[in-house]
Amino acid sequence: MQDRVGTYSAPISPTLRKGGVSAVAQSGSVILALANSNRGIGFNFLISSGNEAVVDLADYLEYLLEDERTEVIIAFIESIRRPEVFIRACTKAAELGKPIIALKVGKSEIARQAALSHTGALTGTDGIQEALFKKMGLSGSMI
Repeated sequence: MQDRVGTYSAPISPTLRKGGVSAVAQSGSVILALANSNRGIGFNFLISSGNEAVVDLADYLEYLLEDERTEVIIAFIESIRRPEVFIRACTKAAELGKPIIALKVGKSEIARQAALSHTGALTGTDGIQEALFKKMGLSGSMI
C-alpha cells in the first residue's frame, strides 16, 4: 500500500485509503481481505510474509516500528519462528507506544493442521504463547 504500490499480482481496491495502520500477515488472503474490506481504515503497509524463507514476521515488525507513518500494527500470526526477535519487537513497540493488535491462529487441532499445510508452520504451544502475548501487552486473541 505504501504510495499505492502493490508487489504481488492481486488487485488493490481503488477505494483503499492511506493511513497509519500497517498490517503483516502470514497469509496473503488475509492481506487481500483487509485491502478489500472497504471499512474506511487507512493503511500504510499491507505485508504478506509468505512462507518466510528469508524474511519473517519479526523482521517486518521491527521495520514497521521504525516507520514514522505507521501508528498501529496488525499482525496475523500462524507461527513465531524467532521468539527472541519477536519479543524484542514487542518490547520496542511498548517503549514507542505503537500498539500491536495480534491474531494468533492455530489454537484448535484443525487450525494447527491448516497452518501446517498452508505454510509448513508449526504453531507452538498455546499456553506458552498466550502467556507471552499477555506479558508483551499485545492486544488481540488466539483462535
